[in-house]
Amino acid sequence: MAPDGAITVAAVADSQRVRLQRAGQVLTLEVEPWSQSGLNTVLEPTQLPAMLTGLSQGHADVLTVEADGTMRLTQAGTIIASEPGHVSLAGDIYTRGIQGGQISILGDNVSLIDATLRADGHQQGGRIHVGGSYQGSGPMPNADYTWISSDSHLSANALGQGDGGHIIVWADQSTQFRGNVEAEGGPLGGDGGFIEVSGKSRLVFDGQFSLQAPQGEAG
Repeated sequence: MAPDGAITVAAVADSQRVRLQRAGQVLTLEVEPWSQSGLNTVLEPTQLPAMLTGLSQGHADVLTVEADGTMRLTQAGTIIASEPGHVSLAGDIYTRGIQGGQISILGDNVSLIDATLRADGHQQGGRIHVGGSYQGSGPMPNADYTWISSDSHLSANALGQGDGGHIIVWADQSTQFRGNVEAEGGPLGGDGGFIEVSGKSRLVFDGQFSLQAPQGEAG
């Protein structure tokens, strides 16, 4: 969780690494598969500062890097498969707070499988980007293929009085969206937000969306 903060999960091109970075911060964390011995590298939260500053790894039972290139955040319930340029996310990511925060899931191929991304805010919904930014423009790297399962949920709702947020799901080639996406205005006032689900070459949309605003204008 990162209340009112920003979480970016990005696959590093041409490698089996996944980079975790908080927006505006100097330090980043790159995790890659352990040696070919087939053993797992297991790291405890207290040693994340050492990893961020390039020091040696330790041992514990929360963050695991498997030999096949899979990083498992067991307490967070998040699994990220780090094939070169591929991100597969299962579990929950929250940046709920006053303004909602920002969540970005980026890579050449992006899959959300039974995933929940919540950037809800009490005064305003936040921002969620999966596979790129609005119409594939801007500095974010674009996915070639994005797939969202039917048991995945994305929300950038206002929880009190405020407008819904922005949610973008994009791919340069094909997007398949079967989940649920919401950017609702607050129950005490505010307008609905903005949702884009697009595939530049191909789009399959078999999901549900909501931009309602009980006390304002729908998005």
